[in-house]
Amino acid sequence: MDKRKTIFIVDDNQIFIKSLCSLIAENSLHKIVGIADNAEKALELIIQSQPDLIIIEISIPIMGGISMIYKLQSVKKKPKIILVSFHNSEEYIKMANSVKADAFIWKGDISEKLIPSINNLFTKEFRPIARKRIKEKLNFMKKNHI
Repeated sequence: MDKRKTIFIVDDNQIFIKSLCSLIAENSLHKIVGIADNAEKALELIIQSQPDLIIIEISIPIMGGISMIYKLQSVKKKPKIILVSFHNSEEYIKMANSVKADAFIWKGDISEKLIPSINNLFTKEFRPIARKRIKEKLNFMKKNHI
């Protein structure tokens, strides 16, 4: 039986998807079970494939990553969620926090942060740590007027 964690990618940037696939392929603990370039198509495929983790571009076409996460609330098997974006602003971090995403990764940091973030998501103590890190980043941005 395959014990690798399954990952579904939702992004409309083909170059970014190829980068993610390469990063994930280097790690034998994870496998990609699906890719979609819009939220509507992704929802159908996610219900079928029931991945352990979904990596979602926050501004994905048709309904956007935030709306997609709300729709995923009805899925029986709740996947972990990493939101990604080229925008590293307080607004986007607040959105990630508001929908209780498990992580937010700026696309500029993806090559160094993706695999450690995925691995950490599947440890029992990660969820409270993730919430704390998102709040710390918001506080830092407010304090430094970023």
